[in-house]
Amino acid sequence: MSFFDWDLLLGAKFNGLTNYKQLLTDDLFRTAILNTVYFVVVSVPVAVGVGLAVAILTNQSLRGMTFFRAIFLLP
Repeated sequence: MSFFDWDLLLGAKFNGLTNYKQLLTDDLFRTAILNTVYFVVVSVPVAVGVGLAVAILTNQSLRGMTFFRAIFLLP
């Protein structure tokens, strides 16, 4: 379907790789790809790291940890 130019009234018209050419030269698409790469490279590892740190912290047997676990898991 991506090789066609779809029109509601006239139907599909084959246009080859023109859709991909337009997509790869579009600045908005490039921005979307860079935002996705940033999210995957930065945001996901930070979220996993913070979650792992909190899990390790709550697994320790420190003074007041029962209270912290109750407050942390309450919401």
